[in-house]
Amino acid sequence: RESISSSSSSSSVVAANNNNNNDTPILVSDLILYPYQLYKLQMAGADAVTLWAGALSPKDFLYLTKIAASLKLQVVVSVTTEYQLRKLLVSSSSSSSSNNNNNNKSSPPLLKPNAIHAIVVSNRNLEDFRMATNDGQQALDLLQSSAMADCRDYFGDKDNDKDIPILVEGRVGLSGGGEKYLQALEDAGATGAIVASAIADNTSFSDDDNDNGGGMSLLSR
Repeated sequence: RESISSSSSSSSVVAANNNNNNDTPILVSDLILYPYQLYKLQMAGADAVTLWAGALSPKDFLYLTKIAASLKLQVVVSVTTEYQLRKLLVSSSSSSSSNNNNNNKSSPPLLKPNAIHAIVVSNRNLEDFRMATNDGQQALDLLQSSAMADCRDYFGDKDNDKDIPILVEGRVGLSGGGEKYLQALEDAGATGAIVASAIADNTSFSDDDNDNGGGMSLLSR
């Protein structure tokens, strides 16, 4: 019997293979924990991968981003808490277990500014992927947090004066508030949303004909 991790990885590779002749960039969303998964996805035609900040230590996250960069895979990081955002800015000194005087000196984060290409704020619980709340407040809180402001400042493209793309995931468009909620997300700095293809088409989020909130773009999965 195939293990859960093996089965999950295989399904992602199949999805990438099915779109290998499509010019549209392919973002693979999976629980990626090991380098071999990145190699398999790159060979299958993936352009970008999602790494869950809550599932990886800062050093493991750093290692996987380096592997992804060597494979020319862009990295999208998904977060569900402010603590996970803070982990992206962990420095080499603060990640060390030793308690010496050097820990008091500031040092740059382990991740380079160009290590990640987008941040996804999720309305889900990482433990079971269920919705944290029905009103989508978790994503709004993350967008408005000081940790997000620090991440925008560090990972943004300062040379070209561009902010890092911030996407929202988890029943976007279906949470309470409808268009008002979408506008609140955009006002808080979201630049796009990831929606399930099972509940969305090219013109609406749902059968209620809710639009995509104007300035926010949609990524269907």
